Amino acid sequence: MIRKIKRFERDSTIVLVDPVQDWTTWKTCAQSLIEPLGLEIIGAVLQNAGYKVKILQAQGKKPDFLVKEIIKYQPQVVGLTSYTYNFHDALKVAKKLKDQNRGIITIFGGYHATFVPSIIQDDAVDYVVRGPGELNMLELIKEIEKRGHLQNVKSIAYKDDKGEAHIKPINASLPNLDEIPFAIRYKEILEGCKIDSLMYPPPSQQRNTSAIFASRGCPFSCSYCTAPAYYGRRVQYRRPNKVVAEIEYLIKQYNTNTLYFVDLTFNLNRNYVIELCNEIIRKKLEIYWYALFRPERVDNMFANILKKAGCSKAGVGIESFDLNTIKKTKRGTARYFDNLKKTLKNLHEEGIITRGLVMIGYPWETHETYKNLINNLTSLPLDEIRIGILTPFPGTALYDQCGWEGRLLTANFMLYDSRNPRIKCDHVAPKDILNAGEIIYEKFYEADTYQKIKKYKISQNPLLESSFYEFERNFMKKKEVKK
Repeated sequence: MIRKIKRFERDSTIVLVDPVQDWTTWKTCAQSLIEPLGLEIIGAVLQNAGYKVKILQAQGKKPDFLVKEIIKYQPQVVGLTSYTYNFHDALKVAKKLKDQNRGIITIFGGYHATFVPSIIQDDAVDYVVRGPGELNMLELIKEIEKRGHLQNVKSIAYKDDKGEAHIKPINASLPNLDEIPFAIRYKEILEGCKIDSLMYPPPSQQRNTSAIFASRGCPFSCSYCTAPAYYGRRVQYRRPNKVVAEIEYLIKQYNTNTLYFVDLTFNLNRNYVIELCNEIIRKKLEIYWYALFRPERVDNMFANILKKAGCSKAGVGIESFDLNTIKKTKRGTARYFDNLKKTLKNLHEEGIITRGLVMIGYPWETHETYKNLINNLTSLPLDEIRIGILTPFPGTALYDQCGWEGRLLTANFMLYDSRNPRIKCDHVAPKDILNAGEIIYEKFYEADTYQKIKKYKISQNPLLESSFYEFERNFMKKKEVKK
């Protein structure tokens, strides 16, 4: 028996909400605030289908304030996205909305809702959309509108009239990416977004920082990543001219000068990236951007094209310098480190800011691991590092493995924030992992090699002086907060 679907009228506004909170409490690593691109694309799809849409992002505002903003639009449907670390914020908002009006339909989506669909059992959750949301969200809204049959909608979770939960499998199929409309954007959201770390232009000079994508999915199967289960290890691309058309739109409409490519592995398809960069160069677009790279496939020529097209920063997924770890997590093979050195060298010589992304807290680590990590980091031409603590997010092979082995230190998902240890390690206590992270940061930025790299980079690229100045000023402020 299918639960009777609540009434929904087409002229009612569908409010889509990103409850992300402010991350400035991080003591050692600057965190960026990026527009809720996934919601904005879903909103555009719904809008193209004739529905009214409004998108809200908390940007540090508390749930009570956010609820007041939502209620202003008198919505009958509210969609909330969340990661594991902020799902409790989304749930608070939903509960407060239900307190105001039990008739509001709440739909949850995003990574956490996808992989923990049991949240449907909460009274504040009416529906869950699992996996990529554009097609499934639209189909769900259509069925709600016509009071139809939920059996027709893929990748959702719902309750029937008896309160029994029904959870459908994830449908990882993606629409033709070239047919997806440009995301709905609001100037008031973009004005609050920054790449708040070492970046050119620095935060004070960024204008309406925007997010954009060229591809979706990832073919790799890293054990700590949700992408394999979410996208099915497939990758789809937008045509380069479609991506560039959206960049032009952002520049003209919002005066945007800074972009963040959300692609999971930007340099996966070398020929594609070259075509995209050449199109940006041909159009003479004045834009600077940041993207995430695997530590390979970046030679001198490729780095030069990236630079000419406006790539001012590359986040390189190092993850670990231990070959055993690289193999166990299915990250790479023995050639991994040689490729990493070549990639960083080529990016550095082109004046592109390099950010090394590293994780600590693997179950088999020792204190010696952290000493080696410092030595390796300071031997590379890195301008910035980001150290996260390995976290077993639902939907990853790591989460399943830690469950089998009894390594999960807590079942409280509120604490799954990559800032604190959540896995029992064999040789290192949780407090020692935290201490190691802070020590690594301090020793890296105090190292003579880092100072030499910085001076060389600025001498070859004078524009970067303001970027380093703002970054170091903010870094010192965080150290003062820690004290």
